[in-house]
Amino acid sequence: MERDMVIELNPTTDKRKLFQLISRDNYGNPFEDFSPKMVSRTDNDYFHINLVSNPFLTLVDIGIACYLHLILWETTKLLGGAFFWTAKSEQPKAKVDFEYIKHGASYDCKAPFKNLREELKKHHIIMTNESMIKSLRKLHSCGYITVTTKHGKGVSGDDSKSRSEFRHIDINNLFVNRKMQTHWKSKSDIKSLNELDW
Repeated sequence: MERDMVIELNPTTDKRKLFQLISRDNYGNPFEDFSPKMVSRTDNDYFHINLVSNPFLTLVDIGIACYLHLILWETTKLLGGAFFWTAKSEQPKAKVDFEYIKHGASYDCKAPFKNLREELKKHHIIMTNESMIKSLRKLHSCGYITVTTKHGKGVSGDDSKSRSEFRHIDINNLFVNRKMQTHWKSKSDIKSLNELDW
């Protein structure tokens, strides 16, 4: 069957711009010395401590990341992530049938998707759509999650600032399995917070 579109998901292991600016050194860096062994599920989950120890994240950023970790990692065990509707507009009633590619393998996907902002509201995480997108970009650029917009390959490792109605979001399991809490720079270590483009 011919698909409406094919999306190639961004790789988890791409180094992220913001992460490189705010991390103190490479010791403990989830993007260094990557090996398949590291991605296996373990009893140790450092995701939340890696979140709350980062001085550059807001409470909204942390709330969104905790929600995503809850539904994509803890509850449903969706290690491959999921698509979410992230636009202000209503999702079209017509189902979109498409294919996405991860690690060279193809998977079928059908809309409609969960509306991320509405799902967050159910957990008392309330914000504007613009704030939500800004937080998703920041969390992606820090490395906590991997976001792919419908623009697919053209995203080149960072969530595109182009408009997109839906996004694929995946928990970066490297941030689950590695401790980062002692490796963040302080805000005073950054010459200009304007360098931190999110």
